[in-house]
Amino acid sequence: MKLETDVLVIGGGMAGLTAACTAAEAGASITVVRKGHGATADSSGAIDIAGYLPGGSTPFGSAREGLQALVGLFPYHPYSVLGRVAADAESQFDQVLERVTDSVSSLKRWLSGSPAEVMGSLDHNISAVTVLGSTKPTSLLQTTMTPPEWDDDSTLLFAGFRGHSDFNASLAAKTFMAAQARLGEPPRRIADAQLSLAPFGKPYNVSSIEIARHLDHPGGIDALAEELSGHVERIGATHIALPPVLGLKRPAKNRSLLEELIEAQIFELLSFPPSVPGLRLLRSLDAALIGFGGRILEAHEAVGYEKSGSEISRIKCTTHHRTLEMLPSSVVIAGGKFIGGGIIGTEDGLTEPLFGLPVVSEDWTSTAGIRPQRLTRPVSITSEGHGLFACGLAVDKLLRPLDESGDTFANNLFSAGGMMAGYNYPVEKSGLGVALATGVTAGMNAVERVQEGRI
Repeated sequence: MKLETDVLVIGGGMAGLTAACTAAEAGASITVVRKGHGATADSSGAIDIAGYLPGGSTPFGSAREGLQALVGLFPYHPYSVLGRVAADAESQFDQVLERVTDSVSSLKRWLSGSPAEVMGSLDHNISAVTVLGSTKPTSLLQTTMTPPEWDDDSTLLFAGFRGHSDFNASLAAKTFMAAQARLGEPPRRIADAQLSLAPFGKPYNVSSIEIARHLDHPGGIDALAEELSGHVERIGATHIALPPVLGLKRPAKNRSLLEELIEAQIFELLSFPPSVPGLRLLRSLDAALIGFGGRILEAHEAVGYEKSGSEISRIKCTTHHRTLEMLPSSVVIAGGKFIGGGIIGTEDGLTEPLFGLPVVSEDWTSTAGIRPQRLTRPVSITSEGHGLFACGLAVDKLLRPLDESGDTFANNLFSAGGMMAGYNYPVEKSGLGVALATGVTAGMNAVERVQEGRI
């Protein structure tokens, strides 16, 4: 079966979906193929643009500050590549800032009114609270996850659920209390409580997703309010921190109703997989793309290609019951790094499995023939990060992957997100920010290539 499309996007996480939405919004026909939900659905749902300098311990006060530092110090960083069309260093940063600003504006527009609607800006990093009670800098948060302002008269309650192994309210409260005391910014009182809510009659081994689905059902919020009200009255809580479980479909509405019933401010904490906010983000971007007329082919894997001259002409995709021959005008690869399978490790080294593109290290030096173990530092988790995370594809100024000779592999092939080399997202806190900015840029470049072919 043959299928024509203006832009084929391989990978359906943050980078792939933002590339697809950009191209679809510009009027191109879009097809996304993905094997599964990828890493975005498992993410915290926060859009980290620039949190730390590798090796540093002080967070950036704003994404703007972080971008300027990263671009100034790391010429092979994906953010730096976004500014390579500029003539000088000052113009380069201006170009990067413009690209990132535009991508943030696009994301806010696509997610407006959705379960994953976000707030925040490049001018001020938000100190988000995690389920461990620690804090981390981030640029954009879903509206239900933004911490409220508190003062000396505030009482903060960390509320968890019995049988819910994803969150320990007592541990979070103690960690947060210690951290805030060091900063001299604690609420007047910090307490914790365990709720006995049993979603769908399940009293143990309850997941965040099960609680979220329960709260989306009629009566779910009323039952939670009844559980919380006694604790609120007992300690005089003014603010309540919950694990991110306020629903998959209407978290903002659920929060407003809950706040009205218990007369306290509610916010959700950042969590680990399985992630309700991550699922909200993925589903909301899916819905935005479908609203633009885009098409998503689930459980499809790109397994082969044909090249005509300097362009990709065909992509072979398979699923359990059929084989598709895709005929795209442009292709965006956004398969992530190791979790998504965009980069894989073998006994012979690292490789990109579909096109056989070379994988380079942080400074874009070849990793050919080097086993993955040789690319790691003796201590794998440090403030400077793990060497493997910075490996990926080298690209030209239009985000087109380079071959072994350093030449553009194909004029109509673009890359975005975790597949790109030159950045260490776990320590920088820049993962979804890079995916967003490069995804939007790759989508824009792919559409321009389609339009050039029509002239």
